Amino acid sequence: MLDQIQQRFRATSLGLLIGPPILCLVVLTALLVHSRMVNHEAEFAARANEQVARLDELLRTESVRVSTLAQLPQASAIAQAAQRRDTQRVSDENQLELQWERSTREDAMVRGVLDNDLSTLFNRLMGQDRVLTGLLVADTQGALLAATEKTPRFIQRNEPWWRPARELPPGTVSASGITTDGRTDVAAPIIQTGSRGVVDGLLHARIDLAELARKAGIASTDEVVLFVLGGSAPWIVGDANALDSRATRLADKLYLKVDPAGHLEGYRYINLPLNGGMLWTNSPRAIFAVSEAERPLGVLLPPGIMFLILAGALIAIAVIAVPVASKLFFAPLEETNDAGIWIMRTALSRGGVGGALLRYKRSLPGGSPSSSRSYSAAIPRLPPISRATLKWRPSFSRRFSTGRRPTSRKSTCRAACAWSSTTATNLRSPWAATFFDITPLATDTAGVFIGDVMGHGTRSALIVAILRTLIAEQSRRGRNAPHFLRELNNEFCNILKTLPTPIFASAAYFVADTTSRIATYSVAGHPPPFQVHRALGRVTRVEVPKPQGAALGLLPSEEYGGSSIRMNDGDSFIFFTDGVYEASNISGEEFGLARLEKIIRANVYRGSREILDSVMEAVTLFAGSQPLADDICLLAVDVTTTERRA
Repeated sequence: MLDQIQQRFRATSLGLLIGPPILCLVVLTALLVHSRMVNHEAEFAARANEQVARLDELLRTESVRVSTLAQLPQASAIAQAAQRRDTQRVSDENQLELQWERSTREDAMVRGVLDNDLSTLFNRLMGQDRVLTGLLVADTQGALLAATEKTPRFIQRNEPWWRPARELPPGTVSASGITTDGRTDVAAPIIQTGSRGVVDGLLHARIDLAELARKAGIASTDEVVLFVLGGSAPWIVGDANALDSRATRLADKLYLKVDPAGHLEGYRYINLPLNGGMLWTNSPRAIFAVSEAERPLGVLLPPGIMFLILAGALIAIAVIAVPVASKLFFAPLEETNDAGIWIMRTALSRGGVGGALLRYKRSLPGGSPSSSRSYSAAIPRLPPISRATLKWRPSFSRRFSTGRRPTSRKSTCRAACAWSSTTATNLRSPWAATFFDITPLATDTAGVFIGDVMGHGTRSALIVAILRTLIAEQSRRGRNAPHFLRELNNEFCNILKTLPTPIFASAAYFVADTTSRIATYSVAGHPPPFQVHRALGRVTRVEVPKPQGAALGLLPSEEYGGSSIRMNDGDSFIFFTDGVYEASNISGEEFGLARLEKIIRANVYRGSREILDSVMEAVTLFAGSQPLADDICLLAVDVTTTERRA
């Protein structure tokens, strides 16, 4: 439950640390993209309005020209003359149409229409500017009065442009629509001279918008397309055959249905009205389109770059902040949580909170009663069995730094072996994760245990306390080294199995029988000791027994091998933890087992105390200003036959 709460708290904390900045960054980027998109669309609309306004202005200019032609005195005069000839007109319009159809250019009927003063004026005007074509004038009944060329019909009343123009108020121009080639038919009423409202006839003209656009330099390209909707099919301004097929598909789709603005076929388009100062039968719409993505790269690139830069900065801050937060906050919280779990579980499984705390207190440096007094009280009860001395130096935990080495204390009593030890911890933690234990097993036998718990801090100290308790409980099995480690490992694994994270401890167990002078030993993932043969002047590594068992706490029911070795007078056994040979200098080079063996060999004829002091001094000098990364524990077991008194 506590683990789940801790994990949720960690996830929530990290989420609160990283989530809001990321969310703000996303919102800021989205707002910036939206703002740039609005500005881009406004610029696009302004560009479209400029192009369509130019086309509208051209149409308006031609509309004024047509209106001006309708107000010419010649047009009014010829229309009034037609009104006076009404009595002479053939009553049957069908006969007129038949006569017009049969007449040639040389006939009087045709020459009367094509060669009058107004027709001559129209021809001269068309010779100067080909924008206006198809100029003609008809009276109020639709009869043709003047034209630049012979038309298919004489009576114009049934032409598409006639009725809208006949219903126009004076002074206005009508237009029917725009064809696919950019032409439109326009018409204007001819006002009687001296009158503002009397219509004498109608003027018709055809405006060539394609020619107007060409002269004005308005043309479509694959990137920018301008077309007009208002006839039977779209008119694409410019050469439609030279354009991409996408432009044609866009025009065809928008001809059926068009929105005010949008994106289609890879084009951004806008729909604008086109008037030109005329009254249209089919109101035209100008479509301006630009080939671009729906979200152009120019709009997305600056916000994208900003997002990547700020996101990278946030990630960099998170990369720095998360380890710092883990080290300063979460790691201590996790350690405290684990310590509380250990205390509760140990209390429930080992006879109450008071007993567990008391055992833990005894295991700490300076705890009461101290290990020194415990062994002093226990060992004297061993009866003397030979003229030998048991000399031992209890472990102590002390801060270890350059230039200052721990010292040791000693006490003596009668036995057949002598022991010498020293331990030290570096400045990494005041709680040593390495320890050793000497347990009297019988009047002539003692067990020596050295261990190294993974990690540092409160949790490791609690593991040490648990192991000390288990060692004391398993002491009845202590004479058989492999069996002792197997049972100790089983008990240790039963306690650890409820924890969420794995924990282990390496160990070596050495049983000294002072009567047989035979020592049996077994190791659990721990380096074997060195044996100092002073009589021979050499140093050897004790062989690791087979099978090689894993560290305590990793595998339940693990089997550990055992072996035996002869204890000769003057020999010493040097036990150590990996903190000795894994100590590194500022260059990252490790001290190593070779240096350790070399130092022991150089002091082979010196006492165990001097050997241990030499090792500690060598490690200190090797590390220099580099802090030691792990706790160090050294233990020496001397074999003597001479009784000594402290």
